This record gives sequence, C-alpha cells and structure tokens, in this order.
Amino acid sequence: MTWQEKAKCAGHETNTFFDIYEENPQIRSTVDSICASCPVRHKCFDEGVASRSWGVWAGVYLVDGQPSKEFNDHKTDQQWFTVWSDLMLR
Repeated sequence: MTWQEKAKCAGHETNTFFDIYEENPQIRSTVDSICASCPVRHKCFDEGVASRSWGVWAGVYLVDGQPSKEFNDHKTDQQWFTVWSDLMLR
C-alpha cells in the first residue's frame, strides 16, 4: 500500500485540497483537521516540498513547494506552532 492510499484524504474529492481550498475559506479548517491526524502527514509534506507542488500538503498550503501566506492566514499562531513543530521536529 502506498503512502497516498494510507492518507486520511484518500477518498475525498482531490480538488478540496487545491482549488476549493483556495476559493472557500470556510472549508480550510476542516481540511487542516483532516491532515492534522493523518498517519502519513510527514511523508506528504516532504513530497509537496520536494516536488515544488501547490495545494494542501500535510495541512500546509504550498505554492511552488513553499508555505503560502495567503492561503494559510486563517491559522492562529498556536496552530502554526503546532503544525510546524510536528512537521519539522520529528
């Protein structure tokens, strides 16, 4: 089984993590919570950064593999600390 098949987003509409996330700010916290408890979030984030992707990767919206200020601005400082610590301090 691939890491994508183990992801909590498997089975969800793919566009939810891309265009819909951009266009609908009300859905962002829900998507973030899906990612927060995903068992493969570290691999997901690494893949998004390495492939210079855009969209939600491990609860962080990336543009060209870098966190997007515009599409992550709904997160509080505490939420950012929690997400970033989890992804960076493993």
